[in-house]
Amino acid sequence: MANDKLAKVVKAIESSDLGSIKVILSGLVKLANDPMANIKDLQNIIKLDPPLAGKILSVANSAYYATQRRFNNIEQAVIWIGLEAVKEIALSQFACDIFTMNSKKHRIRSRLSLWRHSLVVAILAKLIYRRELGKPGGNAFTAGIIHDIGLIFEDQHLNGDFVTVLEEMDEYDGSIVDIEQKVLGFDHAGLAMTIANRWDFPSDIAFALAGHHGPDSTPSNFRMLTNVIFLCDNVSHDMGFGFYELSQEQVNENIKNSLELLQIDEHSLDLLSEDVNFELDNMLKNFSPF
Repeated sequence: MANDKLAKVVKAIESSDLGSIKVILSGLVKLANDPMANIKDLQNIIKLDPPLAGKILSVANSAYYATQRRFNNIEQAVIWIGLEAVKEIALSQFACDIFTMNSKKHRIRSRLSLWRHSLVVAILAKLIYRRELGKPGGNAFTAGIIHDIGLIFEDQHLNGDFVTVLEEMDEYDGSIVDIEQKVLGFDHAGLAMTIANRWDFPSDIAFALAGHHGPDSTPSNFRMLTNVIFLCDNVSHDMGFGFYELSQEQVNENIKNSLELLQIDEHSLDLLSEDVNFELDNMLKNFSPF
């Protein structure tokens, strides 16, 4: 690993609470990315974190799913609301727990604002895959909900430098990745990809984490997901759910170029955005312990 500071923070992450849950997170990411996964695969992961089963059932029994019966076990939940929904609940709950670890507030910024941003990106990415691209969207939701996990790593393990990055963004109105490179010698996207590769995430997820601020360098066979996450990241900012400020002119240009590349029209995006707001409200009720 060329950057000594990056190597040190990776070692710190893997020795921390975040590192201790890498087996479960990696398993959930792979599960959400695998259309052939079954209930046994899910149960094998849940066994590693017994409280997760209770949290999954709590959400499955919530008003959001509006079923006429109460689920007492994971098998019942899968039968009634589907394996894909249960996989999504499991990943959302586990990601939510990660976002609350050693949570700190930086003036007007907080983990809650980052969590909202990540949910919007995840929900929109999933809807684009399902409605516009005709694909299941499990990998899109997964990449969306953890696309900024590198910021969590920086906040937890390089807090002083992370605060400096935020302060310089406010003062100089620059790109976060450029400021991170100046202050840290690396950026949150590269840090996330490093961890994703070490934790054996699927390649398309790893590249999406690395390229969500600029997908041009992503290999062509992985570019679809990266382009979608890049679009959704910008749309989230446009909807008012950014963790930091971006130039509106740049956001508009990024959205326009991404829509053309993905062959999605603006009207379709507007309709999807309306549905995002509805689903976001429901997810925040179930996945927001802040």
